[in-house]
Amino acid sequence: MHKAVLAITIAAVTAGSSGKLLDARQTIPPHGSARPAGGHHICGANILFDSPTVRQFESVRAVTESIWCDESNNVVGTGAGDWANWQSFNSSVATVSPNSNAGVVYVQGLSVGTTTIRAYAICGGYYNGLPGCADATKTITVTTGLLDGSISGPGVVSAGATYWWTANVYGGTAPYTIQWPGGATGTTYSQAFTNIGEPYNTVLYVNVSDNGGQTKQLSYNVRVCPTGVEDC
Repeated sequence: MHKAVLAITIAAVTAGSSGKLLDARQTIPPHGSARPAGGHHICGANILFDSPTVRQFESVRAVTESIWCDESNNVVGTGAGDWANWQSFNSSVATVSPNSNAGVVYVQGLSVGTTTIRAYAICGGYYNGLPGCADATKTITVTTGLLDGSISGPGVVSAGATYWWTANVYGGTAPYTIQWPGGATGTTYSQAFTNIGEPYNTVLYVNVSDNGGQTKQLSYNVRVCPTGVEDC
């Protein structure tokens, strides 16, 4: 029984590679189509990452690298993208998706730390009547994510009335310093806008910094209606 599988464009893999994906322009053939002919089987495996580190809330690509041997167990070459099941030893640090029947996956960083990624049940070919299978593990380090955030609150207000906005900050290294217009600090902020007798648009700017020295300016558009008018 044969399965039709689309070719996947990822970095090329060469024999004896150091674990770095080399050329994203090359194409790995569909699963199984590049295997050596004859009695060759998988006798070992590696995991290749685009990068050995990934930031929080970002992802890095990983691919299986299969080592192929002949019937005498001599290495005859390598291939990429053979299907495997995947596992992160610490899913609070990083997760893998998809986690089964995949030769190419994405590892997403969740919290700062190091975890081991495992690709297992990488099988192909037969040797003495038994399938050749291999497992592979490799560690990946999750580093501090880029400081970022957003502002939540009303986007349309009535002049003269007091409204509240909230800064939602993530990434970087806590604790955070949040500075609102006029020098106000803290997660929440209130303001009453001036009435000029007609609608106008303004922007709330919030400057955020973290304990690691990163800075970020957030912005939020607000439309101000005349006093007593709540939608304009």
